[in-house]
Amino acid sequence: MKFSIRKSIFVSFIGFLASSLLHFERGIDWKIQSLFRNNGAWLIDQNEPIEKIVFYQLPKFFLIAFGVTLTAYGLKKWHKDKKFPRRVFYPVLCLILIPLVVSLAKQFTNEPCPVELEAFGGSQKISAIFGQCFPGGHASGGFSLLSLYWCCRRKLKGVIPGLLAGSILGAYQIFKGAHFFSDTLCTAFLAWLICEMNWSLVKIRIRRKTKYEQAKAAIGPLLLLSAAEPNISTHDVLPPHGNLRGDEIRIFQQGATKESG
Repeated sequence: MKFSIRKSIFVSFIGFLASSLLHFERGIDWKIQSLFRNNGAWLIDQNEPIEKIVFYQLPKFFLIAFGVTLTAYGLKKWHKDKKFPRRVFYPVLCLILIPLVVSLAKQFTNEPCPVELEAFGGSQKISAIFGQCFPGGHASGGFSLLSLYWCCRRKLKGVIPGLLAGSILGAYQIFKGAHFFSDTLCTAFLAWLICEMNWSLVKIRIRRKTKYEQAKAAIGPLLLLSAAEPNISTHDVLPPHGNLRGDEIRIFQQGATKESG
């Protein structure tokens, strides 16, 4: 299942705005959050050590280990093939960039966590508090795995790891009062948007490289023959490609100049 990049970026941006409005509107979001309290207590005790290890500390460890493993594999492949493996380093970029963007956003939104508010058993009033709980930072690591969608050649199965990881990590934070539902939803749309924008840049570079390789394979030997035989012109050895011939020559010559440089 494949999605158009442009349409998907537009939908992601609209989803990001809608989830942000849901958060700042507060009414619906607060009603949803109240479902995760039972007799004045959150469904998950944030001081419970086992749940903290399983749903907070271990996921961070696995995400870091996954990023380090991909980086090591990419460096090895780069050294072996002498070509920069963009498809390998692309998810690493997302693993770094998405949590970083979310962390920076939290510094400016100044939004409280549910557990801090009087309405949910806290001690602070909404008009007086400054927090760092929007968007959701913990879930952003899991949603960074949405980048695997493009590594799986845009097949639906590539979305599943990111959706599962981000949703589970986000649910843990919601159930213990560390985040609103809208925090996690907004983080999901923001992560997908960043993944799409990153991939659009990687795709442009891959496409340019592919065009050069195709031009090199098609007309490279003919141009070399023309250079070796001064009496033979380029147009004598090139097959008739219509209007595309000039583009192929230009692409090849640009690539050859970069290689020689």
